[in-house]
Amino acid sequence: MSTYHTPVLLTETLEAMNLKPGATVVDATLGGGGHAGEIMQRISPAGHLIGLDRDAQALSAARTQLNQAAQAVEGRQVKVNLVQDRFDTLAQHLEALKITQVDAILADLGVSSHQLDASERGFSFQTEAPLDMRMDQSQGETAQELIHRLSEQELTQVLRDYGEESLSRPIARMIKQAEAEGRLNTTTELALLVANVSRRRYRTPSRVHPATRTFQAL
Repeated sequence: MSTYHTPVLLTETLEAMNLKPGATVVDATLGGGGHAGEIMQRISPAGHLIGLDRDAQALSAARTQLNQAAQAVEGRQVKVNLVQDRFDTLAQHLEALKITQVDAILADLGVSSHQLDASERGFSFQTEAPLDMRMDQSQGETAQELIHRLSEQELTQVLRDYGEESLSRPIARMIKQAEAEGRLNTTTELALLVANVSRRRYRTPSRVHPATRTFQAL
């Protein structure tokens, strides 16, 4: 079992995949390798596992997990290829590996519990951290850089379309104002700003933290 992230519906997923020895399987969102380690045992011997993840920390954890799984199937080797990339690049990586057909593909979409618990990643508003939120910290914009680049109108649309935030317009306005004044640098500052907007609009507090949809959208 992976210590990086507890795999969701592990038994049910493996049963539904109905894997056989020698199968070629893709784990398109590898995470800490919790699913993949169990997959290896089911496709041994002579199986082939291809794993993708954008997160370098996840890949490092997965390698440890899969090395342990490989020891459990010693003498019945499974070929493993791990790639740091988005799951939507799968086709090009299969082509590079000269794989024309696979037996199963697993995609467990979303942020992992490890990424939420690692405060420095900036996915959670529970602890103070830089506004990062990147799945791959080696490239791309941080959430703070995204906020800086977007206009108020564009940010409103992001909050509405990707977070289904009913207060997208006033929240976007306050975010841009705080960002322009240098008052928006951390997760807790963003969460407090959104909570203040919500508090002004609604008298009855929600059971869900008011910043949840904004963080989801970003």
